[in-house]
Amino acid sequence: MDQTVDLEEVAKLVKKRDFKGLDRVLSTAKGISALDLKKLAKLSDSARIQALIENKYSEVVKHQVEGGTKDEAGMTGKAPSPLKSDADSSSALEEVATGDSQKDRSIKMFFDAIKTNISDCNNASAALLARQITIEIFGRNPSDIAKLIRSKCLNLKDKNNPALCRRVYNGDISPSRYVDMSSEEMKSESLKNEEVKMIEVSLYECQIPTQKAETDIFKCSKCGERKCSYRQLQTRSGDEPMTTFVTCECGNKWRFC
Repeated sequence: MDQTVDLEEVAKLVKKRDFKGLDRVLSTAKGISALDLKKLAKLSDSARIQALIENKYSEVVKHQVEGGTKDEAGMTGKAPSPLKSDADSSSALEEVATGDSQKDRSIKMFFDAIKTNISDCNNASAALLARQITIEIFGRNPSDIAKLIRSKCLNLKDKNNPALCRRVYNGDISPSRYVDMSSEEMKSESLKNEEVKMIEVSLYECQIPTQKAETDIFKCSKCGERKCSYRQLQTRSGDEPMTTFVTCECGNKWRFC
């Protein structure tokens, strides 16, 4: 059952680093605001305690953005000021600020990256997502935080891969999962397909001449002649048909399975 939270008691748990006690209180807490949680996070330098408070903070802010809060009678009301789902960029960023200059710069970078590919996004939601990604990165304490932030920002704002940003924004990819994704996993489908084609061509080009056979069964769509040579390679799994690469004397090339 939800309980009205006593902030002084919660503060004591934070200072004592009582993770289990704090987890129990926050899981049933009622009436605690995002601002209260931001203040509590500053009372401890424990990464574990801060992560727990951050999770509750994200839950509170997301609830406010999506539908407001409920009073004791269960009636839904508007989200409390200053958080507004239609807030301008500055207000949205101010609301999720951590007070740490390095983290807040990171939040701004991710916020701008999200806005680059999703111009119609909700500012409050984008700011919260930017904060969540930032917290995930700093929580991992990588050897080069700046490099990781730049890499993840560039991928989110990549105009050739807007689907990645949309999936992260929609929640199909969690902030934690996004931070852990490799460069290969973040590639667009079109780029992956292009790389497969390049590999196939490379395999074709490196085949020795004795594997080449001449035939007149293929008609060139470019010159209309039947003076072609072909090679066959197993470019996919063993139970798939081989790929046939055809070359006409005129220089035209094509392939089929």
